[in-house]
Amino acid sequence: FIISLAINLSAQELFINEFMAINDLIYSDENGDYDDWIEIFNAGSESVDIGGMYITDDLNNPGLWQIPTSEPELTTIQAMGFIILWADKEMNQGTLHVDMKLSGTGEQIGISNYADSEYLYIDSITFPGQYADQSYGRYPDAGDEWMFFYLPTPGFSNYNVTTVRSIDFKPDFFIYPNPNNGCFTIGSNMIDHFSLELYNVSGKMVQNEDDVNKQLIMNSFETKGIYFVKLIHSDKKKYQIKKVIIE
Repeated sequence: FIISLAINLSAQELFINEFMAINDLIYSDENGDYDDWIEIFNAGSESVDIGGMYITDDLNNPGLWQIPTSEPELTTIQAMGFIILWADKEMNQGTLHVDMKLSGTGEQIGISNYADSEYLYIDSITFPGQYADQSYGRYPDAGDEWMFFYLPTPGFSNYNVTTVRSIDFKPDFFIYPNPNNGCFTIGSNMIDHFSLELYNVSGKMVQNEDDVNKQLIMNSFETKGIYFVKLIHSDKKKYQIKKVIIE
């Protein structure tokens, strides 16, 4: 009885913390597939094994998919840690691949336990329509507020993120060409002076430029991938973000 109670109390510290329902080019699984993903956060002080719990995209069907119990080394979330479940219906690819896909037009996600002949939801969300390559998550981690993230943080904290809600500055901001081979121009026809910051998909800033006059030619990028360009107004309070693809 005491062990069962401890497990239930630990499970109550689990949160659906972030997810992506339209993953075109942002974050790939171990097979290189860009699939839907769900991040579970353990806000507790003890590790929790989610093996044996249930995940669903229909709150009327809580037992849709039981997370396997065969590999606890993969399904255990450390205290204040994260785990990624791949919602791709490709369960043959591994324990963390589940029998569901997320709808970009809006849907539900729920994680539950089964006890005393009933399913008990640990956490759930009914979410709105989504945008390609933007995640939807809690801010801060385990918080009550949900928002879109331009820079998704799968497997990492949502504490330092760039959110859509933060943006109230929309100049005529262009990146050309896009996609490109590492040489491209960033500029604005609306303001004369601004700053730029360039981030990779992990949210790490890889370059910054201050006091740019109308445009900047970038010609030194050799690493292929997806980056996010943040154009910052001279008052340092307003900004806009766009994605650039280097092929």
